[in-house]
Amino acid sequence: MNERQPDFDAMWTKIESKVQSERMKGSAPAPARRRVRAAAIGLVAAGSLLAMPAFARMPLAWDELWQRFGVETAVKGGFGEAIDRTVTSGGVPFTLRGVVADESQTALLFELGVKPGDRVAAFGEATLIGEDGSETPLHTYFSFDDTEKLSGKLTADRGLGKPSERLRVSAKDVTFYRLAERPVGALSEGKTIALQSGPFREAKITKYAYDAEAELLTIRYEIEATEADALDLAPRFELVMEGKRVPGLNAAVLPSERPNLLVAETSYHTAEAVPAGAEWRFNYLAADERIEGDWTIAFDAAAVQAEAVYRKKLDVAADNDSDMTLRSLTVTPLNIRIALKDFPSNSVFATGEPEVRYRDIALSVDGRIVEGGLWHTDEEGYHLRFETPDWRSDWSNVPMELVMRDASLYRLADAEHLLTLASPSAEPQTIETELNGYPVTYTYYVEGDRLMLESDSPDDRFGGVNQSYIVDGRKKVWSKFEAGPPVRVDNRRKEWFERKDLPDGELLLNPGTYLTLEPERVERVWLNGEEQDDRE
Repeated sequence: MNERQPDFDAMWTKIESKVQSERMKGSAPAPARRRVRAAAIGLVAAGSLLAMPAFARMPLAWDELWQRFGVETAVKGGFGEAIDRTVTSGGVPFTLRGVVADESQTALLFELGVKPGDRVAAFGEATLIGEDGSETPLHTYFSFDDTEKLSGKLTADRGLGKPSERLRVSAKDVTFYRLAERPVGALSEGKTIALQSGPFREAKITKYAYDAEAELLTIRYEIEATEADALDLAPRFELVMEGKRVPGLNAAVLPSERPNLLVAETSYHTAEAVPAGAEWRFNYLAADERIEGDWTIAFDAAAVQAEAVYRKKLDVAADNDSDMTLRSLTVTPLNIRIALKDFPSNSVFATGEPEVRYRDIALSVDGRIVEGGLWHTDEEGYHLRFETPDWRSDWSNVPMELVMRDASLYRLADAEHLLTLASPSAEPQTIETELNGYPVTYTYYVEGDRLMLESDSPDDRFGGVNQSYIVDGRKKVWSKFEAGPPVRVDNRRKEWFERKDLPDGELLLNPGTYLTLEPERVERVWLNGEEQDDRE
């Protein structure tokens, strides 16, 4: 009998797909350990752009853009075309400096002649138009400095279609945003805050938990907006101490059942549950100024990059316990891509064997470690992407090794591992078991129309139960669950069943899928060049 498979792991399937979707809208790639939703309206300035060598045949002040060196590598390698053309609309000059492209991505470097100050900016619309009239959305990245110009990059998920192509870049309207914030007093679990701030109605703190041993404070909150688009204004709660924002750890946007409801969770390192002298603030990006304009520039782009691509077929299993197979290696002036076959999948259900995934994925290029992460596009499917750190005329002998650390092992409990939930009531009851040698305690109780289930383990190497099920004859009733961030900060888990879906009388519970952690585990896969024996 074919059974419906459960939502195998909300951390890596639902959240990962959401993050990948946001990346395709324009958010920058993040290392595999940190997956956060970027505001769709743009990126906050991270500093000035510094001088660098000539861009092909043209002097241009571009260096490390957003701490990513793919464009810089291509520029230093002499790839791309200088444009240096300006149009003015709405009293604002827009200068297209140049284009760098590879077979799957095009990057346009530009300047906008307006002093932005300490604000975020976004075009109302930005499109790359091909010779055939096809339109590809452009993702915008700005960087602010102290001059009368705003510098940035526009990227399209398309390469040049032929050796020389006539393209047009079209950008319309630009809106500047400022940070709007207000203090909200002390936070506590269950607290509801009437926001009445711009397009936001109210917020509710659904979790306020402190782990004294790890000195980790975790909050989870819901923010209700008047409309879904308002969530692109990056509403959030922040912890401020001595006038400075405390950086959040493992920040994540979680799945939400309503398009106008943001569900987020963030952790902070603090020495106490209620830090002395700390204050909480709610903030978001509020529209400050809008300049109407229509900037369109046509230019010829030669596919200089077409001869600068190194390809190699691979057929390598990334791990003996995983079905993540590496299919091919592609090196371009902008990035290094490793195509994957059939990832992610629920192989644990097919084989019963643990499925291994790594939280930290990097690429060693001739001894230099380059951080990267998992990407997905319709054209290329799932692949690992890394910024090209430098350019070589011949890549055939350049040593490259995939380095994966901090393993998560997804396991499936034996079908005979059944726990009896006797007479569930409003009074919490507990039952203890072991999963792969790790002690686990289940607490169950009735809350309204739901049977609630909470699981916990004192062992830090137990990553938590993912999704349990209750046996109903030959059927399995899988739980619904409260999704967690991509990188968990504890191994506690909350699930529930609708009581109407459950059989009468005594209930038999199976732990279903669960996670164990091997943070010290390192897997290395040699990809290119002559393998070396002096690896760490």
